[in-house]
Amino acid sequence: FKHQDFLENTKFAVTWDTPYLLQFAIFPLLVFSDALPPNSTVPYSIVKLIQSTSFPSDMRMLRRRPFTHGSRPERYNPTFAIRTRLPLLFVCLLLFSFTTFFMWSPGEKHGRAIAKILGPDDDPLPAQLPLHKTDCEKGDCTNGAAPSAPHTNATVSTPPASVVASVASPQVKARPLASASLLFEEAKLVSVVTMTRRFDYMSNALNNFRQQTYSEKELIMVFQTDDDEEEARFLKLCREEHVDVCLTVAASHRLGYMSNLALEHSRGTYWAKFDDDDTYLPEYLNEAIWTIETHNVGLVGKLEVMFYLQSRDALVWRAIASKRNPIAYLQPAKYVQGATMVASRQLWESIRFNDTLTRGEDTDFQKRVAQKGHVILCTSLYNFIAYRRSHLNTHTWLITDEELMRKRAKFVSFGEGIEHLMDSSDFKLPYAPPSNSNPNVQVVTSDTDGFVSGKTSRLEDFRSRLGYTFGLVADVMTHASVSNNVKVVAIHPKKWKYQLEKEHIDVVLVESLWAGLAEEWRYKMRPGYVAPEIKGIVEFCRKKKIPTVFWNKEDPPNFKKYIETASLFDVIYTSHAEYVPKYLERVPHKNVFVMSFSAEPHLHNPIGCRRPKLHNLCFAGSYSAHVYPQRGRDIDMLLDASLDKGVTVYDRYARLPQYVNKTFPAKYKSAVVPDVPYEELIQKYKEFKAFLNVNSVRESSSMFSRRVVEILASGTPVISTPGEGLVKWVGTDGVWIVDSLPEASAAIDSVLGDTEGAYLAVKKAMRKIFRYLTFRGFVEDILSKSMKDYEKSGPFGATVLSRMKSTQMGRLKNLIESFSHQVLQDKQLVLVIDVVSGDVVDEVMSAVKSTILSESSDITVLVHSGPVFPFHIASSLCRLLQLADEHTTIRHHFITEFYPSYEYGPHFLDDQLDAFIYTDATIVGKSRHFER
Repeated sequence: FKHQDFLENTKFAVTWDTPYLLQFAIFPLLVFSDALPPNSTVPYSIVKLIQSTSFPSDMRMLRRRPFTHGSRPERYNPTFAIRTRLPLLFVCLLLFSFTTFFMWSPGEKHGRAIAKILGPDDDPLPAQLPLHKTDCEKGDCTNGAAPSAPHTNATVSTPPASVVASVASPQVKARPLASASLLFEEAKLVSVVTMTRRFDYMSNALNNFRQQTYSEKELIMVFQTDDDEEEARFLKLCREEHVDVCLTVAASHRLGYMSNLALEHSRGTYWAKFDDDDTYLPEYLNEAIWTIETHNVGLVGKLEVMFYLQSRDALVWRAIASKRNPIAYLQPAKYVQGATMVASRQLWESIRFNDTLTRGEDTDFQKRVAQKGHVILCTSLYNFIAYRRSHLNTHTWLITDEELMRKRAKFVSFGEGIEHLMDSSDFKLPYAPPSNSNPNVQVVTSDTDGFVSGKTSRLEDFRSRLGYTFGLVADVMTHASVSNNVKVVAIHPKKWKYQLEKEHIDVVLVESLWAGLAEEWRYKMRPGYVAPEIKGIVEFCRKKKIPTVFWNKEDPPNFKKYIETASLFDVIYTSHAEYVPKYLERVPHKNVFVMSFSAEPHLHNPIGCRRPKLHNLCFAGSYSAHVYPQRGRDIDMLLDASLDKGVTVYDRYARLPQYVNKTFPAKYKSAVVPDVPYEELIQKYKEFKAFLNVNSVRESSSMFSRRVVEILASGTPVISTPGEGLVKWVGTDGVWIVDSLPEASAAIDSVLGDTEGAYLAVKKAMRKIFRYLTFRGFVEDILSKSMKDYEKSGPFGATVLSRMKSTQMGRLKNLIESFSHQVLQDKQLVLVIDVVSGDVVDEVMSAVKSTILSESSDITVLVHSGPVFPFHIASSLCRLLQLADEHTTIRHHFITEFYPSYEYGPHFLDDQLDAFIYTDATIVGKSRHFER
């Protein structure tokens, strides 16, 4: 309840933020609210009574989010629900009568009110409050609601009528962000939460909020005090500074409680914690929200942090990442700096702060976030400076400056204070779009030999998800891969109709699965059985004209298990090409296609694979010899050959003793460890020198182990048993095929003895995978097969720029050969020849024609007779690009420069372009090279 006289002012004072049980119980009271007198108060005891009342889980009339303040709601029970409908109505009427009795009495008689609205001189608030700033900016402030505050010891401050008018005025809008329109199509509201007990730091907190260039934001301040005078000063400051929400709590409350209280009053899609004493530079929120929305994660923060040490007047860089990888930009992490957490409100609703901890509430929150399977991503070290004061006892993190500098830290500057950093370009966004006169290419200056660059906005299109939404029923691995290419709605068997009606779904993709993301689909697909949920989904989609796709990735062994389900769908993919005729016999259409396994470059990539390996060999999977006898023999062969070489076996059933037949024999016990989550296993791919693989299906032209493609894309060789589909789709580069114990031993010795040669073989496999076997290709194939107007995107090309003097024509042949031998098909060469004297132009053109034997649209030669090029590479490259752009058409969004005297291997261009797929770089180059 926002204020004492809420019943007089509005019938809908209980907002969607209130727990649904409270909303339901108070509903009859709201219907008759016009008859109640002003200045009425609902005692807190009534609220506690309502919150402690148990109702059936289907009676969620006003529910928007699940009730998270108590135990989890019980599962739906129709019999129990019917039996409790009449008692529920009786309880509602009883509560209405009981509450009305108290409301006719003065509120002060029954204890302190739940919350009190504050205005200048305690003037009452206007009857209608704006629900969102943008509503007022549009001129629509007529239908508003005050957010709920179900805590008796919190004082809430909201701007009075005059402030509401000024907020709606366009003269006082937040300063627009120059680059925001390029980063966000529609900015979503961010709730900035600042908690403090130090009034002197209020100005710093307000300044941090004001200078954020992110446009849609609100400020929520929580002040911790037991002093009435200090509380009055705080509330006065809130009114003067037009703070969106001001809360006061007793000094005894924990930070976890204060965080939950603030977020209960928030309205934003996202929330950010701002410490009162740190410095948040203007682009801080832009970077954080850009990271969340681009990478589709729930929580981001910083591991690399700039510290300002007051005792030394020094700026210090410190990495709280691992020793082996101190650079943590856009990397998953177990935790981030608490003062830099930015997350979605939806995440907080499911995982609230622990309000009983005296310290470490942020770490505890992040730990539970990770346990729930959410990804925590690191933003850059820019845009934030942590302030370390001289007195240690003024911090919650009790660490001295000496201890802070002891690990992974270095000084950046001395004696310059912190003020000069506020306008420093060193702390701007690393991805800020460049200003450029040419809309097709990015002008880049570099002193690196051999680089490829791409325009930032085009790169975002290249890497970002396609503009489609998939309704998805899949296991963890497929969900993780598909969600990196399109927006995904994970369809739940009990909520599918609500999800399909609420979301704009373009395609529904269902794969053959065993359990789903959280075991919710377990036992829903069985031989000869079609789950009613699947039938309902397909029928609903058919009425709404939404294409449905089924992918049976378990063919051929589980064809009979899934054929009844598959026959319902519009499009069918099978992992076993030989079964296409069998599907055509059983389904009423001809939309049956073959799709094997692929890699997802965002997850499976060679970043970090060249670091020193921690272990030798690894096998991940189950034994299952009773189901697949040949598989059991193959596993025995590989493990027998590798036991004395050092092997780790991740057993899928190690923690499930009931599956006795699927566990590994006792002789392998020393090597067996429990399985790890999929996201952790992906990192394990790069920690071993080689992986062992068994193909359960040998005689299939398209079916092979999924893990092979993922491991090869991660830069690790594979020692595998034979598989026809493996050789046909992936090839033998990077894969050692073995079928006997001697062959397995020899292959293991070869890989472990020549790791460099093994990597070069894997490199060949990576080229094929990133070109033809990615989930982006699978998703685009689904769209092209299920949507008539969809066209697949073509491969990316590159424009090669080069320059030479007329006195260097002997190098022309080497340049043309380096370009012509490039494996990349879509390429263009623009050569600028600098002629010192006009008399030799004809001679130069004659040499060019004799070198370029046949006319080619891929090669353009420009003869430049102006001033000689500057020697400095940065200046010459800019001039080179300018000339090329003035006199010809640069066809591609990726550009590079070839030196005529250098040699470029056939895969130079396609290797460089591949790196743009799995990194977020705008420039890709080589740090090492060969010299002849």
